[in-house]
Amino acid sequence: MNGTLENCEKFNKEEKDPEYEEFRCKSLRVNGEVRDGVCQCKPNWKGPICNEYHGCEEGQSLYGSVCTNNVCQHGGSLAVGKNLVECICPVPWDGRNCERLACWRKTDHGAEKRFRNAGDKCVCSNYYKGENCDEIISCLNGGKLDGSQCKCPDHFGGEICEKKCPKGMVT
Repeated sequence: MNGTLENCEKFNKEEKDPEYEEFRCKSLRVNGEVRDGVCQCKPNWKGPICNEYHGCEEGQSLYGSVCTNNVCQHGGSLAVGKNLVECICPVPWDGRNCERLACWRKTDHGAEKRFRNAGDKCVCSNYYKGENCDEIISCLNGGKLDGSQCKCPDHFGGEICEKKCPKGMVT
């Protein structure tokens, strides 16, 4: 054997291995350092990968190497990666600066199109109504509303006839 298994096994030990801690800090932590044989966040850095800076005054965030007014809206905080600065947004906010509601988070998987963003609130898209935007009011691609469901023409499918069937298939 080439020693690969042996090298892997030494990182599975319960006790802290200084070599592993050094590796962990260099590859898994953005602003980590080995102190007392353990990988820890550098002073004022927090978060699971040490990318959240907590050394600025209230209302400010680190941008580059300077504390500046926080560009993140709605209580978001700046996170700094190796080459990236982005906002960490509290639920339900989203966007580069936490400027819009994450309307897509309000829906089950596959029903993302039911909501659309209208600034500081989520509203139903043009094809739905109701408190949860789950009542269909119109169909796409020539579909006809029959009660609470769309009847789609040939070659279209989906809840509101939004999906084109693959060539050679008919609904």
